Amino acid sequence: MDTEIEIEYEVRHAVELEDAPEFIPAGTGDEWREHVGKLCVGNSRMLFAASLTFAAPLLHPMKIEPGAIHLFGDSSIGKSAIFYAAASIKGLPHPQGIICQWNTTAAAAEAMAALHNHGAFFLDELGQCSAEAAGRLAYSLTAGEGKRRANQFGGLRDAHQYTVLLLSNGEFSFADHLRKGGVTPAPGQEIRIADVPADAGEGMGAFEQIHGSESPAVFSGRVKQAAGEYHGTVFLDFIDELVDDVNLDFAGFSERVNTYMKSFFDTAVGVLPPGSGQIHRVATRFALIAAGGELATHYGVTGWEKGDALWGAHVCYNAWLSRRGAHGNLEVHNLEEQVRAFFNAHGESRFTPLDGDQKKGAQRTINRAGWSQANVDAITGASTTDYYVTTSAFREMIGGGDSTSAANKLVLLGIIRPGPKGTPYTLKKIPNEGPQRVYHFPPQEETDGETAE
Repeated sequence: MDTEIEIEYEVRHAVELEDAPEFIPAGTGDEWREHVGKLCVGNSRMLFAASLTFAAPLLHPMKIEPGAIHLFGDSSIGKSAIFYAAASIKGLPHPQGIICQWNTTAAAAEAMAALHNHGAFFLDELGQCSAEAAGRLAYSLTAGEGKRRANQFGGLRDAHQYTVLLLSNGEFSFADHLRKGGVTPAPGQEIRIADVPADAGEGMGAFEQIHGSESPAVFSGRVKQAAGEYHGTVFLDFIDELVDDVNLDFAGFSERVNTYMKSFFDTAVGVLPPGSGQIHRVATRFALIAAGGELATHYGVTGWEKGDALWGAHVCYNAWLSRRGAHGNLEVHNLEEQVRAFFNAHGESRFTPLDGDQKKGAQRTINRAGWSQANVDAITGASTTDYYVTTSAFREMIGGGDSTSAANKLVLLGIIRPGPKGTPYTLKKIPNEGPQRVYHFPPQEETDGETAE
């Protein structure tokens, strides 16, 4: 099949380039398995990152969209060791190796991604890149095509084409890095780049097992040293097996990969509720990564036991999903969070009380966002508050964008009470000011429970 032959050509061409010494293998496959591969066992993040390297060549034949995994956490917890272990599968990790830096030009990053076509692409230290540049680069790298640029004659050069799985790291999540730089992350970005906490939660930073080392720091150094000495050979062995597999029996190859992916979905994902399309997209990426590791183990190149890669992907998927905090579409989840954050920040300071005594001594509300109505239950004595938000403040609340669409979604969620004619807004008679067009947010107690999709 042309597709599979193309994969072989891309990889073989890359490792034989004279100007790309980072692809030159060192040591044997057995030495990598002994000194690097076995250290991955029992460490979910290391298994997951290493499996990603094996999974990248499967994107094209399995017709699965590219994407990224971003490992984030405090410095000195082991992120670099994970990167070294995963990168050593393909070639020399560092320095001057196949691990690239976020603080590079977009043109250089796209050219490097093209060199790594049908493979994993590693970007280190997100914090070195501005929020705006990171957002643009993340889109181009996960979309598979670079920006079109002018040539010396004023015409357009061909854009770089590539299909890669991106592995990134940094101290902050990708979404938080954008926010710190004043950029609101688009839901598409948070789906293309899945943020996975690097801390494994066992008190040893990014590791669950340190395999007899004196400390996590010593273990980290051990991994990095071994990765620098033994690298590249196992990927060539993997590609040899992969190309033979797909060319001789593509149906059997496809069935095997799908079986691994189904096993991941059965054990880690289960049945997703309606409206979980975004979850499914990311889960499919995790499933392919699990399948990549399991396939490499099937080929005998990892030294891992059957199920190790599935376990690592399962743990990392749970960490991603737990942090995301929602099964439904992220736009809706983020919208709910924006509403809660707005009322938490301004519920007392920017809403004028509707106490029926607006003329007498009421303190003037600065930068008013609307009005509030206190309610007291005659039986229980419990107090609740209705909020009536002005149309301009509502646009501020949702961070701009299509306010009508946002309001309609909040109506479906029960967070906004529609007007008498079914519109998302209502006319509220305000003492001394007359009818005002507002969005009515009833007490939160009325909207607790399952989130509608």
